Amino acid sequence: MATRSGMGNLINRVRTLVADEWQAKRDLATGDASNKLFWLAHKPIRTGGTVAIGGTVQTITTHYTLNTDQGRLEFVTAPASAAAVTAEYLAAMFTDEQIETVLDEHVSLLD
Repeated sequence: MATRSGMGNLINRVRTLVADEWQAKRDLATGDASNKLFWLAHKPIRTGGTVAIGGTVQTITTHYTLNTDQGRLEFVTAPASAAAVTAEYLAAMFTDEQIETVLDEHVSLLD
């Protein structure tokens, strides 16, 4: 679910008030030639970022999929044994949708 148009500025203001700014994160793992699924250390994450295997940047949807709410990275083909897997991304405590839902709940209480 994407946030509604016009909510971006309000969501950013709430993030500032509760000290939940998007922060750069970097996770490292090692391939074993059989594991395709990797869990990132932080969630939720923002779409984008960079994923590399052995220093080679991978293309999303072609080489892997990313679940931004759960912080799950799944490769189409398992990274080779001993291959360095690097994920660089932005993470926060709450998704934009979660903040929007809380704002909606509190606005309805005022009606």
